[in-house]
Amino acid sequence: MFLIYQFRNIIESMLVLIGTKEFVFSSILILLLYHVLLFLIRDKKYLISIRRDINGESVKFEVFKDFPLINIIIPAWKEGEIFRGCLDNILTLNYPNLQIIVNAGGNEETIKITNSFKKHENFKILLQKKGGGKVKAINDCISQVTKGLICLIDADIFLTDKDLLNMLYIIENKEEFIVASALKPHYTQVKKSFVRYLFINRNTRFRIKFSRYTRNSISQCTLIKSEVMDKVGEFTEKRLIGDGQSMGLDIVEKNYRIYQLNTPGVQSFNYPDNLKDYFSQNVRWIQNTYFNIIKKSKKKIFIFILLTLEALYLIVFPIFIFLNLGLFLLGLLLLIYIYFKKIRKILFFKNTSDKSYFGKTQIWFYISIIFFIYLDNLIQIYTVLEIILKGDKKFRKRKNIE
Repeated sequence: MFLIYQFRNIIESMLVLIGTKEFVFSSILILLLYHVLLFLIRDKKYLISIRRDINGESVKFEVFKDFPLINIIIPAWKEGEIFRGCLDNILTLNYPNLQIIVNAGGNEETIKITNSFKKHENFKILLQKKGGGKVKAINDCISQVTKGLICLIDADIFLTDKDLLNMLYIIENKEEFIVASALKPHYTQVKKSFVRYLFINRNTRFRIKFSRYTRNSISQCTLIKSEVMDKVGEFTEKRLIGDGQSMGLDIVEKNYRIYQLNTPGVQSFNYPDNLKDYFSQNVRWIQNTYFNIIKKSKKKIFIFILLTLEALYLIVFPIFIFLNLGLFLLGLLLLIYIYFKKIRKILFFKNTSDKSYFGKTQIWFYISIIFFIYLDNLIQIYTVLEIILKGDKKFRKRKNIE
């Protein structure tokens, strides 16, 4: 009892200290200084590494002596006009040696769009069934490939010759076997705040240490040498993790590395531009993260739980202004810390080669970040509750692997 009493006194004393103006102001200054130093020392060093390593990402046709066959594989499930745009865009490519294999299903619109491209000689059409999932759809396409490179893209990717040549150049000139191209929003979306925030917030180059290789995930636009698939065989189907992560694991297990192009170049409608799509996509991403770590790392599960508790605290902390000033100010400092980190990401982004894509960043965008922080926290809590109440049932339905 004595120890409990002493512990309670210590906590109460700390909350009183946190509630003082001096502590609050000094804490904000320390947080600001911390992030400024990180940006000037660590982030700037990383940016220098990125700039030094940019090469082979603006390749012309003249560089190549011949053009190997590239099999473009597109799984499509319950798609719409964006999917039609993806296929129409492929028809505009000047690359002279392409075969396109589409595996479509889910609804009549998707199948109708796909069948309208049967008239093109280099299109091969497959129909996928319910319950198989994206990875099975890709495996079925790969089984149709007899030679050449394999280019995996999603149904919302708008591929260009530049994208293909950039990836092909790395494979042919750097002895790489897999090249993943980073995505950027379609040019029609770039002025929307949801899109801008997500693109900057998910910037994969904002790391501690520069690396040209991803850990274990392919992107929605990846070029693979046929030798890789000879060793992998088929990708593992119906894993309860993200499809890119699942296929990446199969590749890494065969001792291949996944080379990541430095500059996001492939335009995609992968970025949601309204609240509903933003919410559902983030739920899917958090579920991917959870199911990826649940059987692999107790440490990461612990971190996931801490992040959920942090999200819950950030949602409820404003009510403490009426109950306990110390707890309220502690939540405020946590919010400020997260906000400063987001600002660092924006500053990092503005120093990369992507900055001109969005144009000038207005002051309202910096203000809106607070809204996005809260929205992300609400989504984190919602997703965890959904996992607790429904297990993996809804996740399986979203992935079409029921």
